[in-house]
Amino acid sequence: LVSIERVLRQALEYGFNSVEVDRARRDFMAELERRVDQAATRESRTLARELIHTVTADRVFQSPRQEKALYAPLLEAVTPGDLNTRLRQAWPSDERKIMVTGNTQLASEVADPATVIERAYRAAARQPVEAPEIAQAARFPYFSPPPPATAPTADREWIEDLAITRLTLANGIRLNFKPTSFSANEILFALSLEGGRAVEPLDQPGLAELTREVLNESGVGPLDREALQIALTGKTTSMSFGFDQNRFFFQGASTPREIELLFQLLYAHMTDPALRPVAYRLAQERFAQDYQQMAQSIDGAFRVHAQRFLSGGDPRFGKPRLQEVQRLKIADVQQWIQPIFAESPLEFSMVGDFDLETAVALAQQYLEGLPGNRRRGVNVQPGPVFPSGQNKRVRIDTQIEKALLVVAYPTADASDIRRTRRLNVLAEIFSERLREEIREKRGAAYSTGAFSWPSRAFPGFGLLVSYLPIAPSDLDPIAADVRKIAGQLAVEGIHAEELERALEPTLTGIREQLRQNRYWLRTVLMGSSRYPEQIAWSRDILSDYAGIQLQEVSALARQYLDPAKAAVFEARPAGRAQFGNAEPSG
Repeated sequence: LVSIERVLRQALEYGFNSVEVDRARRDFMAELERRVDQAATRESRTLARELIHTVTADRVFQSPRQEKALYAPLLEAVTPGDLNTRLRQAWPSDERKIMVTGNTQLASEVADPATVIERAYRAAARQPVEAPEIAQAARFPYFSPPPPATAPTADREWIEDLAITRLTLANGIRLNFKPTSFSANEILFALSLEGGRAVEPLDQPGLAELTREVLNESGVGPLDREALQIALTGKTTSMSFGFDQNRFFFQGASTPREIELLFQLLYAHMTDPALRPVAYRLAQERFAQDYQQMAQSIDGAFRVHAQRFLSGGDPRFGKPRLQEVQRLKIADVQQWIQPIFAESPLEFSMVGDFDLETAVALAQQYLEGLPGNRRRGVNVQPGPVFPSGQNKRVRIDTQIEKALLVVAYPTADASDIRRTRRLNVLAEIFSERLREEIREKRGAAYSTGAFSWPSRAFPGFGLLVSYLPIAPSDLDPIAADVRKIAGQLAVEGIHAEELERALEPTLTGIREQLRQNRYWLRTVLMGSSRYPEQIAWSRDILSDYAGIQLQEVSALARQYLDPAKAAVFEARPAGRAQFGNAEPSG
């Protein structure tokens, strides 16, 4: 509340200047132009939602070209004086309404909540504010680009039926390209490094999550995040660092006119990364806020408690504990991630609307100078162990009358794609049974569901999980119902109509996926150097799902839905029905 009041008063007293207005203008113009560029390939569902929204809001639907024609002249004409006048009209100083909501207690022994809030606000308003410091635009790229490569790339492979080009640079970096026409003027890209959360040290839980936040907040070289954003004003290219279970990656989106910029960003992050103390402090503060919110929520109990329980207590699963992350220092981040950046094998993938030869030439120019021929092994420590037959009950510090029930079964890893697909169908059928038996007949659950999760990093490990937000009083009877439904699937198998109902939306979703850049980048190209079978998987995904047989899914139900192996997790609001220790019990 103090921060909001200060920033608002700064704007009212000192106004916006021409530098700020120009940045906002350029960003708005870039977004208008992006929408025009991609107008021809918008998805039907997106258009339908926009049409419905404009009609129900009593507004006029416009095409991106009409929006640009309407708003571009206004953007060009607006001045800081116009905006300052409008701001002061919208926020007269004699009227403020303040609302505070959330799972918290504001009352004290001497004041009620409204008085506490008012006192905090009035105390803030008495403090003077200074004019905000407006950073000047920096230059990016701030480095001299490497000279264009002259030697051709080695081992060029053309996969004709999938329109995929794969290459290996002289330094050993693998490249994957798939030009598409799915979304006009859209490019998705990723630079992957082997590793991911699976290589996180067991005695440093949360290191991967903290590393991601610190890197994303630090910017590059001489430019912190804010300076980098200012330098990229008016550009639509964006990029961030992230991780999966078995890899790290820089991924983002761009356009054909900014294709060189995406390579410049990757080059800067790989050759001149930054780990700033201020970014570390901000990451710690944000994690603490996020964790406290999740820890006081029944919905957050799945990540905070259930995921780690279902992995046998493995700290690489679920949300790291607050105290675990607070123990980590910025030196821990640096000592862990620097060798990975320097030694992990690299793979670059690009999908979208681009000229192949232009992309290949730029990739060769900006990536071939990176240290190559990396042979760093992936040090994955022993994997998780499913808590077969165990129960875990926790109390959540909330007054909301809501509980969470999770019943899970051990399955298998993702190495067998046919098994993985059939487990997905089994999970869909399980989910539908839960909906019919529990939500429809009992009216007891808010939104039931089941999903299959096979591991890519840990051999043999996988889960089939049912997830049910329900009333606390329904936990025991519904837990028995879930076990009964799973037992019926295992003993009696599935019905033909259930398989048909499960496959129809699945096949529809696959057809849509095959026309999305994200599917080809994330599922097919990324990681294909390490898992070349992914390329072949994309060929038969539709026909294999369409050919799934009743007996195949029933056999998986018999194999994996073993009642003796079920693990049960329950989360209830604190202060309600009391139950034993919060640790796993037999």
